[in-house]
Amino acid sequence: MRVRVEWGELRARVFSGLVGASLAAFLFWMSGYALGSLVCRFGIRLLAWGATYELVRMTQIVYKDLIHPSFHLLLSIFFFVCVDFLPSLSLALLSAISLISVLIFFDPFSAFIRLSSSLLIFLYVHFPIALFEQLLEDKLPHGRWWVLYLLLVAKGSDTGAYFSGKHFGKQLIAPRVSPNKTVVGVVGGMVFATVLALFLCLFTTPPWSGSVLTFCAPGVALFAQFGDLIESSFKRSCGVRSSGSFSGMGGILDMLDSVLMVCPLIYALACL
Repeated sequence: MRVRVEWGELRARVFSGLVGASLAAFLFWMSGYALGSLVCRFGIRLLAWGATYELVRMTQIVYKDLIHPSFHLLLSIFFFVCVDFLPSLSLALLSAISLISVLIFFDPFSAFIRLSSSLLIFLYVHFPIALFEQLLEDKLPHGRWWVLYLLLVAKGSDTGAYFSGKHFGKQLIAPRVSPNKTVVGVVGGMVFATVLALFLCLFTTPPWSGSVLTFCAPGVALFAQFGDLIESSFKRSCGVRSSGSFSGMGGILDMLDSVLMVCPLIYALACL
């Protein structure tokens, strides 16, 4: 019975992973065209809105008076409009944070909880997504190549960690946060992500030396694993097992946790 359950879970994960990879490849290909870029941008922002909704819904379990998800949807629209029309990303970020502060302090009751939770949700989801968009649209040199590197290393780390940890992992890293995260899983994720980075550098033209980027891959993969732990801590503190109900993947936030953590790091590397 247990083998049957594990096989069913594995099939669901593989199928969901293939669907997610196909969608990512399609959006990446579409982003190279004018109309496709708009479609791609809209798809990415839909993911951001979905992840925001899941995070707000989880935190409302603990904080009943938290701001309604519609507030964060409107804030997200405002932020991305600023990203599209203001000359720099920093100005868009400043505008959104200012709007959060002004609107929340109209209702001083529980203002600190509302402000801190709103800033956390905004900085955790929307800001990394905005950085991802900047790379995908080649706002930085070799931006699209960095997107490939980001996705391969982050999701490769997730995949390697899952399979190596499930079959060989015994010693847990943080049992109170994630009962399935093991030392072997983290190492396996780093190794698999490094192999994928090596193949990417061999078969493409990287902006840096291939050996340097391959050497950086374990550190990037470690950031991805840390992102998974952060999202797990959110779920544990709210008393939920999954952020959503997609078969084999949990929720949108479960799919994006490693990518959200790695985006600022890759953006910083692309700026060097």
